[in-house]
Amino acid sequence: STLLRCLDLLEELDDGDVLLDGEVVTDPACDPVGVRRKLGMVFQSFNLFPHLTVLENIVLAPVRTGRVSRVEATELATHEMGFARELGDEVCFVSDGVIVERGAPAQLFTAPEHESTQRFLRRLLEARRL
Repeated sequence: STLLRCLDLLEELDDGDVLLDGEVVTDPACDPVGVRRKLGMVFQSFNLFPHLTVLENIVLAPVRTGRVSRVEATELATHEMGFARELGDEVCFVSDGVIVERGAPAQLFTAPEHESTQRFLRRLLEARRL
């Protein structure tokens, strides 16, 4: 969650930069509201609306702000690993708050290099969730 908060400019970075579509969004001159309009983040615990499903929580903001229709928002939203594998440009595996491996989905899902990534994917395969 700290990484996500850094990406959404909710946490101050100690070092490094965050790039979004080639733009350094951690530059002090960058408008954080403009950056947040390009991103979406749903908190996974107490910040979800309990009367909504996860999908409804995810599509709520883009629909309420009028950026997309409910149908469009429902088609761009998922928490499935298979979706990330098929449509993602880059996938990161985070363990204990540290990115231990990142790369193209085809590489990361078929030939992960880090042991913790291998273990995680093995468990997903055994559970038939991937």
